[in-house]
Amino acid sequence: METRTSRDLLIISDLHLGEGLGRETVESTRLEGELVAFLDHHRAEPRPWRLVINGDMVDFVCTTVMPAEVGFAGELHPDDHTYGLGGVEAAARIKLAKVVAHHSAVVRALGRFVGSGHELAIVVGNHDAEMHWPSVQEILREAIVAAWAEQVPATDPRTLDDMRAAIQFHEWFLMEDGVAWIEHGHQYDPYCSFEHALEPAQDDREIDPNVGALLLRYVTHRFAGDMHHAWGFTFFGYLRMWFAQGRNRAFAIGSGYYDMCRRLVEHWRRRVPERIASHQQRARARVAAVARRARLSEDRLHELASLWRPPVVTDLGRLVRALMLDRLSLVLLGPVLAGLPVLLLPAGWQILGATVLAFPLAAWFRMALASREPSDPRSAMLTSAHAIRRIAGVPIVVMGHSHDPCAEQDAEGWYFNTGTWVPHQDPKKAFTHVRIERTAAGVRAMLCQWRDGASRAWVPHAA
Repeated sequence: METRTSRDLLIISDLHLGEGLGRETVESTRLEGELVAFLDHHRAEPRPWRLVINGDMVDFVCTTVMPAEVGFAGELHPDDHTYGLGGVEAAARIKLAKVVAHHSAVVRALGRFVGSGHELAIVVGNHDAEMHWPSVQEILREAIVAAWAEQVPATDPRTLDDMRAAIQFHEWFLMEDGVAWIEHGHQYDPYCSFEHALEPAQDDREIDPNVGALLLRYVTHRFAGDMHHAWGFTFFGYLRMWFAQGRNRAFAIGSGYYDMCRRLVEHWRRRVPERIASHQQRARARVAAVARRARLSEDRLHELASLWRPPVVTDLGRLVRALMLDRLSLVLLGPVLAGLPVLLLPAGWQILGATVLAFPLAAWFRMALASREPSDPRSAMLTSAHAIRRIAGVPIVVMGHSHDPCAEQDAEGWYFNTGTWVPHQDPKKAFTHVRIERTAAGVRAMLCQWRDGASRAWVPHAA
């Protein structure tokens, strides 16, 4: 997890390769073209780079592959026949192979980058949690090495082995001792976090579902138009957006929402003590292994892990509020219950019945109006970054996940967010990255944007 190296760091995140697989758009074409140009530009520079792709490189959540399409005969959940292959290891290998083939230009550019003597570090995020399986990692590593061998057929086999060694995966974080801590940041977002970042599959078979992933897989793709702007809407904002889709599409959205809720409750019900204990035991073993590799004490890693926000799916009350089931049930059933005394009781008892019913309805109404956990993780990420700097003893913390590039400095150091390379949310904010360079005067860190064929300093008002 930690490497002591003299290389400069080039940090990007949130490429979401494979999102909308098979549906070419102007944005996806631009992303691939700009990414290839970015990689080729930096591989030609004389400085030795370590490229860090800080989470969500591949979007397994939004890569839809139907079982019948590939003849998949492995472990299937019934929903996989409706919403595409889920998060089991064998399905992840199939999806990654399709993404690699679809984005072959990017894979070839990565091959040229690593083949030119640079290094590649891939940090696992929430959309590519499947990367925690070694067999999935190996598919991507071998694809990059093979792409270089195709472009330079006479490559010495020893060089290919060096390339393999130069491509590393980091399931939680990458740390440069005394310089920077780099992680994706989804663990500070309870809608997208996992109970254990190093073990995102409770039964070691399928990636644990969370609200963020299932909302995209089951619901969002049924809406017309780009839905990336809708995260964090109010309850009535979602209702207006839902009804505006028309009758047929609204019905399909409602069906997907029901399936999502059922799947999340199903996962919550599987959290029996035996499974939880086994999961925790595997996670502790992984933490111990990471501590040895990173040369950090287990106590320090557990202290860092204590900063994570537990996923809402681990608690039924939090899950109900996160899915807005309390508000939806109040809107649908509240008026019916309020009218029961009039419909069912004789005239003399109606007032008494309404009075008695008013107390549980008021409690229900109060519960429904209680605030949900914030859906915007940026504040929690910034707060956690301050604590990480103190615990890990580094001046720089870099995250991604929020798709919002930023550079925050205080007396203790820097917090950077690399933003995203996806241009469909706000094209002026796309293609951002962080450069950490070693100079004679010390370490220099800068938030940049790939623009007009060069890596330029990024300032929000000038974007």
